[in-house]
Amino acid sequence: MDFRPYVREHLPPLMIAREAEIVEELAQHLDEIYGEARDAGLDHGAAFARAVGALPAAADDLARALRTASTTPPGRVADRLRAKLDEPVPPSAGAFPMFSDLLRDVRYAVRTFVREPGFTAAVVITLALGIGANTAIFTLVDAALLRTLPVAEPERLVVVQRLNPRGEGWSFSYPQFVYLREHANAVVDIFAHARIDLHLSAGDLTDAPAGLLVSDNYFSALGVQPVIGRAFAQSDDAVAVLSYRFWQTRFQGDPDIAGRAVVLNGLPFTVIGVAPPRFFGVEVGRSPDVFVPLALCDRLLPDGPGAPRLPRLNTFWLNVMARLRPDVVASQAAAHTNVVYHQGRSEQAAAMSPGLARHLRQQRIAFVRGARGTHSVGEEFGRPLLILMTVVGLVLLIACANVANLLLARAAARRREVAIRAALGAGRVHLLRQCFTESLLLSAAGGALGLLFGAWSSRALTAFLVNRVLDVTLDARVLLFTVVVSVLTGLLFGAAPALRAARTDLTPAFKGEASPNASGHRLPLGRFLVSGQVAMSLVLLIGAGLFIRTLVNLRATDAGFRGDHVLLATLDPGLTRYTPEQTNAFYAELLDRVSGVSGVRSASLANFPLLRGSYVDGLSVEKSNQSSETSLCIVGPGFFETMGIAIHRGRDFSRSDHSESAKVAIINETIARRYFSGQNPLGTHIGTVGARVEIVGVIADTKYRDLRETVPNTVYLPMNQAQSTSSQRTLHVRSVADPAGMAAAVREQVHALDKNLPVEIDLFADLVDENLAQERLIATLSGFFGGLALLLTSIGLYGVIAYSVQRRTREIGIRMSLGAGRAAVLWMVLRECLMLVGLGVATGLTASFWLSRFVTRQLYGVDPVDPLTLAAAATCLIVVATLAGYVPARRASRVEPMIALRSD
Repeated sequence: MDFRPYVREHLPPLMIAREAEIVEELAQHLDEIYGEARDAGLDHGAAFARAVGALPAAADDLARALRTASTTPPGRVADRLRAKLDEPVPPSAGAFPMFSDLLRDVRYAVRTFVREPGFTAAVVITLALGIGANTAIFTLVDAALLRTLPVAEPERLVVVQRLNPRGEGWSFSYPQFVYLREHANAVVDIFAHARIDLHLSAGDLTDAPAGLLVSDNYFSALGVQPVIGRAFAQSDDAVAVLSYRFWQTRFQGDPDIAGRAVVLNGLPFTVIGVAPPRFFGVEVGRSPDVFVPLALCDRLLPDGPGAPRLPRLNTFWLNVMARLRPDVVASQAAAHTNVVYHQGRSEQAAAMSPGLARHLRQQRIAFVRGARGTHSVGEEFGRPLLILMTVVGLVLLIACANVANLLLARAAARRREVAIRAALGAGRVHLLRQCFTESLLLSAAGGALGLLFGAWSSRALTAFLVNRVLDVTLDARVLLFTVVVSVLTGLLFGAAPALRAARTDLTPAFKGEASPNASGHRLPLGRFLVSGQVAMSLVLLIGAGLFIRTLVNLRATDAGFRGDHVLLATLDPGLTRYTPEQTNAFYAELLDRVSGVSGVRSASLANFPLLRGSYVDGLSVEKSNQSSETSLCIVGPGFFETMGIAIHRGRDFSRSDHSESAKVAIINETIARRYFSGQNPLGTHIGTVGARVEIVGVIADTKYRDLRETVPNTVYLPMNQAQSTSSQRTLHVRSVADPAGMAAAVREQVHALDKNLPVEIDLFADLVDENLAQERLIATLSGFFGGLALLLTSIGLYGVIAYSVQRRTREIGIRMSLGAGRAAVLWMVLRECLMLVGLGVATGLTASFWLSRFVTRQLYGVDPVDPLTLAAAATCLIVVATLAGYVPARRASRVEPMIALRSD
């Protein structure tokens, strides 16, 4: 029977000229065994099994024959074999033999991994966690910071800004935009956009979609073609384009949507198109639902102090972008547009106040690259995402160190196999290639599984980006990133085992002896890797501790209010064409109705909820030459009681504070301290919003924009006296029990007054979470990855100590035979573990002191080198590492001396 195909399939590739001769000899040997078995009466299957079962022994016999064929002393056998291996390999005939050799390496590696499912699964899962974490975070970085807009030629887009002398960017008024559009010839198109609140109704459907006012050339300038219908034209009137997501979710993907009538802010509109699936506008993270023509702004907005908006020179609200001409660079186009801008200012100067003209004269036009859009998400979450990329990079390095240790242990167990292959003619280059082939196959499997894990987890991570919409679908950049990381990972963790295999000493390996290079007087590579893992884990644990303490400190900070048990309901009756009188009557009736609901402790109205900003105006104080910027909040009676804000002096607002009564205001303690120097400010007058108002109360300092801010000057005005530019109000409801249970009752009271009026219900606790989105993202993920790093490090430490104990079993038996007690053996092994951990902790603490300066801006209420955090992280790591080392140490202390002495 011809056994040559079977021998070629199962014998490792030899890469020498005598390969055919060796294969022929082994095949003949197996054929003789097969013939003897058949003569003994065995059937074909049993005879074949006996023959192929002898192949490993036959290979060993051949290796011994090659090793003893020389008459030189045994000590020089390895030198002769080494010299033989260094001889040049006969050249292959072209590229195909090389490909064939590589294919055989791959097949051999696959067979090896199939025979070792436990080892293979452990390596692949470890790599999948590390690579998947990097893929997930990079997907968010790509979507938020790197990905270009899904439009035609995005590299030619620029954001047009007005810069003041301090370099701060400003938006444009509508007359400024129109002038630039008509006269700026250095660009192909100039287009504008601005957000708008909308109320949509279509049959039984009522909704409050995110609206975007756009110039009529918006879609054409971007090169975006709707998937249904068409884009805007200059002659269009009351028309709208829907986003793909809004069309799918609210109109169930109606194919006949083009031409359908809808009502926006009480006006009839016609839907003329649906934007492409991946088009989200030009502001990253903000995905509008409905696009409407900019020229309809004043018809869509309710009448108020800020209307009409389009003709006003001093109302700056438009974001402007442009597309460069192919033959013009950005700096030249910006210079030309700057000249046009100042020409327009001169022509419009007659309609401006002197102050406005002076303000505009000091500004200049600048172009900012717009290929990646305007980054609302990037500005808010860019730095946290980059910090997390560093964190997951360290996690991947820890995973690589773990896998490298596993492969080193496996390589030590395969020394005899490697020696046989080397004796049979495998050269150093082939041994290196075989080892790297195995490591790259493992990293490819880990990368494939990690890509799936990363794709799933990146969608879950978007939940941390509150009120942001990101397209986290996999693209070519993410796939390339995963491939590159997988390849580099395979090369990184495969380097040490490959170099060790290539340097295998043949004579000690054949005799089953330890290599001289593995002397106990030197710290093996595996121990260095474990110490590096400990150091990187400590850095991650310290970082996680600092970020978690920051989040805890912000949640515990005294913000001046109590947000527990508070429900928020935001409404805007003006969008459904309510007059100011009808709006006031609606809110008064609603407040009475909600206050009477069972379970409601108190209720009030405000123009903005706390932590979502306020108006900003100037402040002048009676009998003082000082003036400064101040935050203005318009609130109704009972607001301070509802939000748990203490009134230190004076009184609250009441219903008697109306448009016909004396103008009053309440100030915070910051203004009282800054301008009144401990004197009683009650009865004093201040100037703001163009009027003099009397101070009737002083309340505790409260934070308004975010929990990190320094409390600003803040003035409260009664809602029945202040003229707001918007009819939107937020109803604040403090409940006795869980506020979530009040949502249905509040919604019912709103719809009892107007069944078609949309209402947005939120819990104030969710508003706090939204305000702490950055901190929650970093604290949660750094804590998770720190825990993962700790787990991987403890596994790596356990593996190294367990392998060391196994290699020293005979030594331990001798020690115990000579009188060493179990406690002494236990301490001997634990001491080795603690030395590795101590070296890693010292390195990690040093690295943490140096790296802490890069995260100072992200911390609050905690020092970057906080002793408590450093001590807690180090203690946690030492305890877990000691437990990981205790298990093999305890096993070593229970070894029976006689069994240990008989071990190899």
